[in-house]
Amino acid sequence: RFGKVFLGDTEEVENINEIGKLGPEPLDSRFTLGQFKEIIKKKKGVIKKILMDPFVIAGIGNIYADEILWYAKVSPLRKTEELVDKEFGAIFKNIGFVLKKAIAAKGDSQQDYRTIEGKFGTYQNMERAYQRTGEKCAKKDGGIIERIVVGQRSTHFCPKHQKLK
Repeated sequence: RFGKVFLGDTEEVENINEIGKLGPEPLDSRFTLGQFKEIIKKKKGVIKKILMDPFVIAGIGNIYADEILWYAKVSPLRKTEELVDKEFGAIFKNIGFVLKKAIAAKGDSQQDYRTIEGKFGTYQNMERAYQRTGEKCAKKDGGIIERIVVGQRSTHFCPKHQKLK
């Protein structure tokens, strides 16, 4: 639904305008916390929207942005210019954690996603925030998952442990 496929030699594909402008691959071993902080500090706006921008960091979609921020205990409405070191570290750590977990589960098939073999992924069975509106928070902190809209996308979070500050 939200992807494109380009087939060609590496150099040819890397020179396609859309590919060349993508942000860093978040699971690349060369992607560091320092690089993450530097990139995010240059952007103004709410962290959820910035995380989903593929020209900032490649590959973090709506579902995974909600999950990353839930695990990191950071409000999706937190302004990037107000983030502190602890929050940068938590978000960075959970980018890797959530994306690796989602890859191992073959993605989220809650709606229409299928693997290349036509099989369903199972990440939707592991989600803690996304599409859990009205449910008790899995952290058992007394919070109830809420839904708002950020950047024209549904956003799910726990107001108890993802406080705006």
